[in-house]
Amino acid sequence: MRLFFLLFLFFFLSSCLLTGETSSLRESHKYACLAPSINYRSLDAKHSTQIHLVAWAKKYAAQAVSSEFKIEDRCSHTKILINGLYTQNDGSTLSWINDRNRTSGKIKILRTIYGTGGVSISGGFRGCREYSSRLTKNGEVLDHKFLACPGELGWGVFDDSSGFPIPPHLVFAGWYFYDYRFFK
Repeated sequence: MRLFFLLFLFFFLSSCLLTGETSSLRESHKYACLAPSINYRSLDAKHSTQIHLVAWAKKYAAQAVSSEFKIEDRCSHTKILINGLYTQNDGSTLSWINDRNRTSGKIKILRTIYGTGGVSISGGFRGCREYSSRLTKNGEVLDHKFLACPGELGWGVFDDSSGFPIPPHLVFAGWYFYDYRFFK
């Protein structure tokens, strides 16, 4: 029995080690439901592979024991996020609720950061969108803040307060998403 468990653990971890992605993140890719906040733990574990193996192991273990949102919740959250980035004014809030899974989510567009000579895109704004995301599952609340910059504007590598480059957390649906914790 122990040998079976070790073989199972080996194959499970090796599939993740080869791709750097968890099964929930692969499923999100498959259905194009990649809102960074609802896939946060998986994306954070994936990015840790680029930092240090020990950091990846800690974050992957934390992600593995946490309960994941179902794919329908990830798709609902992604849908309102993309809608909000393209069509909503600063201060607008969009939300979804799934009573069956006891989950919900909100996206609030905080502000648009205008660059010099930005190119207008379909929502009529010219710049990066700062937004917050609130997710609730079984009473547990998760808050995240991101900066999303449209690909039409081109993108640059942002620097943190120490001058180190901040790579995008995710590139998806024509947007570059940056984890706001690196801008503190």
